[in-house]
Amino acid sequence: MEYGEQDPLEIPILCINNCGFFGSATTMDMCSKCHKVFMMKMEQAKLVNESSNSNKEEAIAASSLAMRVDSVEPKIIREAGKLRKRPEGQNNPR
Repeated sequence: MEYGEQDPLEIPILCINNCGFFGSATTMDMCSKCHKVFMMKMEQAKLVNESSNSNKEEAIAASSLAMRVDSVEPKIIREAGKLRKRPEGQNNPR
């Protein structure tokens, strides 16, 4: 490479957000400030998406449980009751 020539990969690129600063390929052609803001927005969107997915999963689990409970038929279980006699001399409470 001759003196005064620049490698095409090293030519400064203006930030794609037109903020006036220079970007780079490692920051998706954004300056460091715009890239930081972009990454923060991506992280917030990811958290919101995870939160809404967990709410959906909870709602699905709750409705599934409600369906299972509704489909259970109550059964009456009768046991032969044994009467115990009180020992002589004890009064029955009234």
